Amino acid sequence: MEDFLEKGQLLIVLFWFFEKEIYKDLLKSGFKA
Repeated sequence: MEDFLEKGQLLIVLFWFFEKEIYKDLLKSGFKA
């Protein structure tokens, strides 16, 4: 069960970071356009 929780937390962190990077790219392209 602990392994499952750790993997879940890792996925959440990766997803949050990925979403943040995409958001930054969208802002950059939005300002450039």
